Amino acid sequence: MAELMDSVIAKVAGKEWQFQSLPLPQIGHLSDIDDAISLQQFLSASCRRCDGVKTTTLIFDVHMKVAEYGGLARLGELIQQGELTDLPPSLRVQEQLPPGAKMGVIIHNLQDGTMNIIKMFHFPEKVGMPHAKKICTGDVYIPVYKAESGPHSVRKAIQHLLQRLPGFRVLWNNVSEKQPGIRRAQTAQWAPEDEELRRGIDYINDNAPEGDARNEQTFWILSNIREGSGSPISGWPESKVRNMCVNKSRGIAGASPCYDFPLHTYSMKPFLSDVLLPMIYPLMVLHGVIMIGWPGVGKTPALIVMGLAMGRHHLKRLGVEGVPSWRRDKSLENFRQRVPVPGEALFLDDPNRNKVDLADLKSYLTAEEDQTCSARYNDVKLMRGQPRLYAGNHLAKADEPEADSRTTIKPEELLCLMRHTFPDEKDADIMACLKRAVVFVFGKYALYLRLPSESAEAMVHRIQRDDLHLDLLGPHDKQFLSDYKSGYSSKDPDFASHVQREQDMIQAAYQKMKDAGHIKSYLEKCDHEIQQHLLPRRALVRHLPSSPSSDENDIPATVPFSVQLAGHDQPRRRITNSTSFTYGNNPKRRLTSKTSLGHGASMPSSSACPEELATAAEESIIEEPLSAAPVPEPEQQPEETEAYSIGDEMDVDDGDNVPDEEAARFLHE
Repeated sequence: MAELMDSVIAKVAGKEWQFQSLPLPQIGHLSDIDDAISLQQFLSASCRRCDGVKTTTLIFDVHMKVAEYGGLARLGELIQQGELTDLPPSLRVQEQLPPGAKMGVIIHNLQDGTMNIIKMFHFPEKVGMPHAKKICTGDVYIPVYKAESGPHSVRKAIQHLLQRLPGFRVLWNNVSEKQPGIRRAQTAQWAPEDEELRRGIDYINDNAPEGDARNEQTFWILSNIREGSGSPISGWPESKVRNMCVNKSRGIAGASPCYDFPLHTYSMKPFLSDVLLPMIYPLMVLHGVIMIGWPGVGKTPALIVMGLAMGRHHLKRLGVEGVPSWRRDKSLENFRQRVPVPGEALFLDDPNRNKVDLADLKSYLTAEEDQTCSARYNDVKLMRGQPRLYAGNHLAKADEPEADSRTTIKPEELLCLMRHTFPDEKDADIMACLKRAVVFVFGKYALYLRLPSESAEAMVHRIQRDDLHLDLLGPHDKQFLSDYKSGYSSKDPDFASHVQREQDMIQAAYQKMKDAGHIKSYLEKCDHEIQQHLLPRRALVRHLPSSPSSDENDIPATVPFSVQLAGHDQPRRRITNSTSFTYGNNPKRRLTSKTSLGHGASMPSSSACPEELATAAEESIIEEPLSAAPVPEPEQQPEETEAYSIGDEMDVDDGDNVPDEEAARFLHE
């Protein structure tokens, strides 16, 4: 049987066969084996008795013709867990195993009620033979070592023979032929399956370092492509993996995409979200958006919300799986590193206008076509329908019109407001930009809105509703924006429902623009609707239904009231300027205050004639003297006082009453 051992050593001694220590044992029953051998053949070919041996690292405990018992799967679990005291007597150990030692077993049922059992004890270090024998409960054997073959070849040969024994097995080691790996010189023949390639690329995109200044990317590549690393790119060619890592680093060199933002369309103020944006969103398929104004108005979050809203719309319309995103930078140069993708918005934020050519700006704002913009090494690629956003602070307070109640301003006033946005540019070039963009200008007094038009006389709306010129954001979602700026991710619990409502609104608005026919008709309709919202609301007029008609004969005749003129026998009315005031020489006639009448007297009626007034005045004087004169004691004589008359009250000189007579004749004529 020595020939069997020699032939196996010659077969597995080469480098194409490898010996592996398994972290978990192989447990199972195996009967259909090529070149199977019996336990007696294994012992005679590769084992010997342990007489004269002092130490060992591998020992066999053999039990022949043991009574059959079941539950081998459960026994395998106990052996794997190291619970050797609960095993049957033939599998049990007499003493505890040294630390790190493992026990394997092969149980062959002879189908006659008996079984052959061989137990293998693997020790991490050399163990004295007397101690090793105490562990065993049956016949003890050790491997046969041959000096000409070497211990490693003998170990592989013995393990190979153990794997050829039939029956239930628990093995901690394995010998197998190496799979032919692909060398770096054979990268042209490297052709993995699509699923493997996809997993590897995703692994590189998620885990590869972005920088290599301290060779961290190189170390990551070499450690992951090494065979046995356990990574999805194990065994991949280094050149392929390095190219993929370089592509990842190059893609993030410029403006990197951002995906998550806590605000939505209805985070804006109502007049913007409910009135203006439903008209503007459909225009963003063809045009860009320009926002010029003072800092702190909310231009940046508003433009990001608009870009993400249209990104969601494009992904849904095209049926493309993806996440809406935006890239934001102050220079067109930093947009060149990545090719455009559906659902991604470009945001040119506060650029230096002296470094942005107007031709590139016109190309940037043309969203209805695939465009390019000049860059240092290669042009910036722009995709059709991609949201194009522009924000700037190029504004001077002196350029804004004075505060008034107008709902529109002159086009010349808007150009004056934007003179720092288009410094020293030709009017034709300025109008070419305004033709391609929806323009928002935020002043100190109002928001100025101009829809895309090539006409120099296009309407410019002056909006003061909801104080949009001061802040575009509503108060209800500002805390989420504050958390976002602080690095925390928090959203409104109803964020998904608001986004769905936003997309439904955009879809309806887009259909409305299509129904309008030509884009100019849609723009005219939008201008009219905006002005209807800005003009003062008129009071509603309620039109009542007419009463049932009736015959003219049924209506009673109306008797007009005649004008009654005063007759000559009626009392005359005093005219204010009919007499003149005179002051006599007598001081008693000069009264400084209103003279009161005596007790029981009454003021004469203004409708009485002069004779009646004079008679009434004399009677009142006779009955009681004026209250201005002191009342004498009974024994004293009262002083003489002048008689009171109507002329005394107003110091009027009646004279001949000529003016009164003339006034009476005038009224009776």
